[in-house]
Amino acid sequence: MEALRTAQQAHEAEIEFAKRKAHEEWERRSHQERESRIQVGTVDHARLQRMRDDFDSIYPMTDESARGGRFEVLMNELFSYYTTLSKGGLRRDGEQIDGHFYLDNHQYYAEIRWKRKRASAADISVLRDRAKILDYVRDQGRVTTLDMVREFGASPNTLKATFTSLVDKGLLLRHGGGRSTWYGLP
Repeated sequence: MEALRTAQQAHEAEIEFAKRKAHEEWERRSHQERESRIQVGTVDHARLQRMRDDFDSIYPMTDESARGGRFEVLMNELFSYYTTLSKGGLRRDGEQIDGHFYLDNHQYYAEIRWKRKRASAADISVLRDRAKILDYVRDQGRVTTLDMVREFGASPNTLKATFTSLVDKGLLLRHGGGRSTWYGLP
């Protein structure tokens, strides 16, 4: 039994080593990409103008579904132009993330909303709160409501709704219950 346990531990250590090496390679490539971006290259004026023209043609569209689809494509082209690695949209069970990209070793998700009226401060605040929570989980490995109250002074009731939304979207997993509830990445 001890030999089996030792073999299992050795196997797990090999897997962990391979994961760490893959992550280090990704960080190395990201760093090289960042350095190449710092060396400002030639601006692709034709591509940028094409994107401006696309936006101008999308803006007046009345079919909201078609407009949203075209705008998502345009946003992902912008992400591709300006960021380290753009992975385009991301779809999970019943949920859609419009953009997913990496910039300076940070992963970002973009939820794109096109409204008839300007976004309110509350709309922006909700997105900012979600980003703070996801950044905190990526940095710390897990988060609790109390962590967010201490870190950002957010209200527990607001946080409950935000955590529920992030769990429903598949961006966080809920562990435990009651006062011992904590959240981690899927």
